[in-house]
Amino acid sequence: MSKNLLPLLAQRVFNAPMMMRASDLSAIAMALHDRFHIEASEVQALANTGQYQKRKAYQVTKEGWAIVPVIGGLAHRAGKIDADCMPITSYELIRHDYDTALNDPEVKLIVMEFDSGGGEAAGCFDLARHILSTRGKKPVIAFVNESCYSAAYALACCCDQVFLTSSAGAGSIGVICGRLDQTEYNRKMGLSIELFVSGDYKADFSPHKVLSDDERQRLQALIVQLGSEFHNLVAEARGMTAEQVKALKAGCFTGRVAVDNGLADGVMSQDEFYNYLLNEQESDMFFGKGKDKDQGTQASYTQAQMDEAVKSAKAEATQALAADAANATKQAVTEAVQDYQKNTEARLKGIFDACATVGRPDMAGELMLSDLSLEQAQEQLFAKMADEGEELQNHTTDPEANGQSRNYLMEMCQAAAKNAVES
Repeated sequence: MSKNLLPLLAQRVFNAPMMMRASDLSAIAMALHDRFHIEASEVQALANTGQYQKRKAYQVTKEGWAIVPVIGGLAHRAGKIDADCMPITSYELIRHDYDTALNDPEVKLIVMEFDSGGGEAAGCFDLARHILSTRGKKPVIAFVNESCYSAAYALACCCDQVFLTSSAGAGSIGVICGRLDQTEYNRKMGLSIELFVSGDYKADFSPHKVLSDDERQRLQALIVQLGSEFHNLVAEARGMTAEQVKALKAGCFTGRVAVDNGLADGVMSQDEFYNYLLNEQESDMFFGKGKDKDQGTQASYTQAQMDEAVKSAKAEATQALAADAANATKQAVTEAVQDYQKNTEARLKGIFDACATVGRPDMAGELMLSDLSLEQAQEQLFAKMADEGEELQNHTTDPEANGQSRNYLMEMCQAAAKNAVES
């Protein structure tokens, strides 16, 4: 019986950037490693046969919800593969289903149901951004039951909202590449492959030669570049920053932890999710409260984002109160200074006039510099004159005396005012 190598499958799993959870990639790699030679009849053709165009694109519920499955490994092209009972779904098939549902007048909203550990990087970002760019035409909700990692999450995060069951997981926001070194295998099989190239980088990452340090650096640079694109995509779709996404370190998060890290909007069982859709469809939530439907869906906010918004609002309120308090204090001080100056001027003028009136300019300076109030200064002035047997008389009727008295008292008043202000 003839044997068949799996060069196409191996090529798509090894030596190419993958957006998969590491454990999923490891399982596929080990299965392929043990079965490089298998019966050709065991594998369904990976090439696109167009058979998906003849199938029912998605299931439509009685409520008018299109259920688009995103199940198993994700590939750039092709339909499914049944080897090792592992389904593979292509991005082109998902896009076909998504676009069909988007343009189906019987479909009111789209539910993308995820159970995938991720897949190929090739083709993933194009589909993800297509979902993101068409978001708002119809409500698109992601329901994770039970896995949504890496490439699968790249698609899910672009939906309007993401929900998952308590045991479901999301994340692994990063890129991985398993590099296959086949040189030892070739040697054991008695094969010797020599590569001839027309460019320094033409044979980069070939499994038939040992990886050089320069190749390793170029491969790592490619992975970092794709990882950065992944971070930016999630940040844009989920209202986060690229730094926040990168800080997750491609971790996998389950249930409520995924929500707390901004990757999902809630934890629900299948029944709760069904009731949620049923109840919200009766409201205007999907199209944004207070908005016209053609303005798009309401942006979804994670618990982390809401907590950050509350924190920011509190900080702004505190800053505003502090500014108001500072302004009020400044105003109060200004008014107090003005009142003090006004009262001081009235006291000095009162003492000045009293001393001028009774003809005792010699007492004005002393009384002005004292801590006595106007009333107390007048009482002391009159008391001293009584003790000295001096009769109270009005000296302001004599123009000459009045002028001399006032000049003297004016100098004393100015000196007293200056001392009062300086003290």
